[in-house]
Amino acid sequence: MKHFLILTLVCFTMGCIDPASDPDNHDLIIRNATILNTITGQTELHKTIVIDSGVITAVLDAETEVEADSIIDANEKLVTPGFIDAVGHLDDVFGERPDTMNLQLASVPDCIKKFSDTYLPYGVTTVRSSGDGSGYYVLGDYLNQYRDPATPDFYFSGGSLAGWYEGSPYINHLLVQDSSEVDYWINTYNRNGLSSIKIYCNNALTYPLFTEALYKATSLEMVVTSQVQSEITIDSALSLGLRNFEHASTLCYQRNLFHFNDDVAFNDTIEKYWHSQEDGIRVYRFLEAANFVGADNPQIAMTIRNMKQHNATMTTSLHFFAQWLGKTWFCSTPKAARFETQNFTEQQKLRCVNGYAILAKYVKAMYDAGVPLVMGADHKDGGKAMLSEILLLNELGIPMENVFQIATINTARAIRHDDQYGSIEKGKRANLVIFDANPLEDPKNVLGTKTVIKDGSVFR
Repeated sequence: MKHFLILTLVCFTMGCIDPASDPDNHDLIIRNATILNTITGQTELHKTIVIDSGVITAVLDAETEVEADSIIDANEKLVTPGFIDAVGHLDDVFGERPDTMNLQLASVPDCIKKFSDTYLPYGVTTVRSSGDGSGYYVLGDYLNQYRDPATPDFYFSGGSLAGWYEGSPYINHLLVQDSSEVDYWINTYNRNGLSSIKIYCNNALTYPLFTEALYKATSLEMVVTSQVQSEITIDSALSLGLRNFEHASTLCYQRNLFHFNDDVAFNDTIEKYWHSQEDGIRVYRFLEAANFVGADNPQIAMTIRNMKQHNATMTTSLHFFAQWLGKTWFCSTPKAARFETQNFTEQQKLRCVNGYAILAKYVKAMYDAGVPLVMGADHKDGGKAMLSEILLLNELGIPMENVFQIATINTARAIRHDDQYGSIEKGKRANLVIFDANPLEDPKNVLGTKTVIKDGSVFR
């Protein structure tokens, strides 16, 4: 009788076990998935993805029997990791003036929703900022610590360190004028838990200060990114230890390397075709630089080889230029006169189109050489721009499987978070995109309907 009571009690207790605590019962499974393995670039058919507490806990063959509280039958649809934007700016999302933002958005939840709406519906589940103005430090620090399934993960990098210069400094520049200020800001960022920092190589940031900033941040194991285009060339930055660069357009716009500041021919070209106009300056100066150096410049070819030897990364950021030239599926309203191209003449537009073709050729040359390309939209419509960037890279002749690698694992490695993101593997965050129509079969399907999963939570 005693043994019967014990057996009855055990059976009753087992029958009352909460299914959520049952190791054989999971939070979510995605059955019959076609997975893009971003490590190998190959697709894997008939897979089951098992998710618990927002993390992928197993990737199994479809015939393996598993149970879950929620089940998605992918019906062999393509499943990829969530996309990662390595060049986000809060001022792009909220506007260049924090006081204006505060008038438009009444609360922190409003800010979070606007940030999420900019990225998540398009499959972007992780964003690394690449310099934000001091007015956004409080919001940036908050988002840096905020983790919620309904919001992309955000990694803040503070302002871009830059030297002092005349005129109105760009909102995202954190101006430093000596070694003590370099040390102060890098130490402050590091103490506040920021893992990334950007050093902006404008004319005023001297070579010694750039070197000191790079060494200081590197010694603290921060991820250092730089936009090199003046006194410091990409090759000299490589020799100092820099390994992450923004953007591909800077290959042609290394003003010290190509003597843009004192080259009569380049300045004559600007005067001849642009007459010192300010509208569209951010567009035409970079693309005229590409025209100036040409499509087969041996110095750029040497730089690309050097980048490959040092395993250095480069963000692509092609949409920024292509959108003004009628080459993209959408075009945003310019946020300032320096981006305005509406009044370009037909001749000016043609020169920009030619310059873009040269820039695009160098991006493909980096890919062909094995330089790890990285996704960085650098755009106010970050999510939409990421999808556009995917299509633009494919149009260069890069297979979609490899473009997805750029948008996921390459970028995860560049921001040094590939332990959490970038591939569909056990232990990685359950940030996924399920495409209704396969973009590997037709690249434009990347624009179509998709299911986004962030930390195991499903969004449509």
